[in-house]
Amino acid sequence: MNTIRKLLNGKSGLVTPDGQDVFENKFEYLRKASVAPDQAYREILSTVLHAPGGGGLHICDMRGNPGELGLRASASEDYFGLVYIGDTSSFKKLVEEEASGITLEDDAIRASLFAGINESSTSINILIGAKKFMEGWNSWRVSSMGLLNIGRKEGSEIIQLFGRGVRLQGKDFTLKRSTALEGKHPAHVRLLETLNIFAIRANYMAQFRQYLEREGVETEGDIALPLRIRANDDFMGKGLLIPRVPANRNFSRESYVLLEPNQSSRVQVDMSLKVQALASGAQGLSSLVARSGGTTFVPLESLDFVDWEEAYLQMLETKNKRD
Repeated sequence: MNTIRKLLNGKSGLVTPDGQDVFENKFEYLRKASVAPDQAYREILSTVLHAPGGGGLHICDMRGNPGELGLRASASEDYFGLVYIGDTSSFKKLVEEEASGITLEDDAIRASLFAGINESSTSINILIGAKKFMEGWNSWRVSSMGLLNIGRKEGSEIIQLFGRGVRLQGKDFTLKRSTALEGKHPAHVRLLETLNIFAIRANYMAQFRQYLEREGVETEGDIALPLRIRANDDFMGKGLLIPRVPANRNFSRESYVLLEPNQSSRVQVDMSLKVQALASGAQGLSSLVARSGGTTFVPLESLDFVDWEEAYLQMLETKNKRD
């Protein structure tokens, strides 16, 4: 409860380079509601962890679902969290080596916790994992993200990770937040529509924010993106506009270059056989190149059988490779 009190008072001890506590202006709703630290603690136990009386942490290996480890309190049968990773055996060994008092168990009965994490009846409130669910997974429930050693450099993965949290089902499946909808909305609903990201050793997070600030984009608050909306009448009877080649044109036949021989050019090609050998001796490694002697000329009547265009293309290819 002492830690909760520090967070609510903005005295967590986590200070930014400019001397401001990272939680200084946070939890405004809880402050206005005068929620006491002990009350917040009890509600976390009952609502998030499903254990009003508390209890030790149990990690259960979901035997029928590879990669899943369920988290529950000792006084509760409901799982409040899920560790979804690839190598569960190594993870459990680390827990045993730490001897932190965490109980390891097996559960061979429960169905997949991850498969039902988007259902309204699920008891899972916390998802812990690595890159296993970063791609190909959609969820409307993501409200807070904690990053540890993820996003240390620029890349597509961090953008995909943001995408897990910015999706919102919205009222009547509009995919919009309340600020984009008319009418009366529930009080403090914007708290549920806000994505909170906490990062440890995620250097790119700070770089990404600095980039937005340099471009004049506010890093807090709403960002309006103007979109031009075309009425349905614009497309009626026209179909989707797709660029394509006209049916009466064939550019493969129209666009070509015809090469003509230049009688003033004289090209010599050494087609003689050669053998290269690498030998070791008292002086170290030595290389020897031997060629067959004499000069051979191609008969003039044989030149009619040469595909000069193909020869020119092969010469260009050889030149490009050597360059």
